[in-house]
Amino acid sequence: MSERKKVLVFTAKWIGLKCIEHLLTRFPQDQYVFVVMEPDADLITRYLGEHGQPCFPLSQATLDSLHQQYADGHFDFLLNLWGGHIFKTTTLAKAQHSLNIHPAYLPYCRGRDPIVWAIRYGWPAGVTLHQIAAGVDEGPIIHREEVPYTFPITGAALYEQVAARAWQVFCEQWPRLRSTAWSAIDQPVLPDNRTFRREDLLRDRVLDTQTQPEALDLVRRLLAHDFGDYAAILQHEGKRYSLHCSLQELPE
Repeated sequence: MSERKKVLVFTAKWIGLKCIEHLLTRFPQDQYVFVVMEPDADLITRYLGEHGQPCFPLSQATLDSLHQQYADGHFDFLLNLWGGHIFKTTTLAKAQHSLNIHPAYLPYCRGRDPIVWAIRYGWPAGVTLHQIAAGVDEGPIIHREEVPYTFPITGAALYEQVAARAWQVFCEQWPRLRSTAWSAIDQPVLPDNRTFRREDLLRDRVLDTQTQPEALDLVRRLLAHDFGDYAAILQHEGKRYSLHCSLQELPE
């Protein structure tokens, strides 16, 4: 049996749960401390309880307790498995190594909603394992791979592909990262190395005809040609696509 490791895990959602299943199945000898957050906190907490693993909800009280109970460098690893917590240096100091799963091909699409921005700007999509740094998703890259997609694809469809690959990548890479020495590389510098926030998504999804009259012109064009054999057509990279427009008034 390999050397026992001490692992601090922050986790959320079903993707985090799939990663936890791998941890407890492959490396049950390791000593874990789990910090659970939404979404799917109840599901994860129930699973950990069934497997005799103590866990704590993400809260200031939990963070204060971590700082009081564990000295700097106490843990071998800090893993952020699909959690949205922004780590302070005092928490990062609790572990010798850190790893975050980000559903993007870094340095593209740092921050929130990376699938949206990959499609929106035609950037690569993918999965990156990287060290956690003070800047959001700015840490050195441990492993990354592209998830190919083609136009046209919806955000929901690409999210399913990336999310499924994300936990698989972790399960494939963790045995190596856990047990051997490895190195990370600094992220490449892009001309536009933005870090996106949820506010960016909410703003970008609104087409305001007062400030974007071209949007109203496009919608009118689609509506005008939305009948029978004369539906609007998009010509893109040698292919033709039929276009339809559906509008539904939202409640105030």
